[in-house]
Amino acid sequence: MVWGSGSKGVTFMNLMSRHTCLEYVVDINRYRQGAFMAGTGQLIVTPGFLRDYKPDIVIIMNSIYRKEIQDDLSQMGIAPQIMTLET
Repeated sequence: MVWGSGSKGVTFMNLMSRHTCLEYVVDINRYRQGAFMAGTGQLIVTPGFLRDYKPDIVIIMNSIYRKEIQDDLSQMGIAPQIMTLET
């Protein structure tokens, strides 16, 4: 699962599109939710979607938000491996 549908997320998904089967991207921006990633077509979902989806790995596009996202995931009762583009 990728968290962040902004420019970093679009670039990452387009670079990885041949090597991944990722179906969804998470974003807190309600104007992006329900839309699709440019170039690769993954559905952009709300963070709450992860309660049922329960990803094994979340790749955060902007490491500044790592703690905030990790706290959100913990509050949802899920504990995926967290990665950033720097790790």
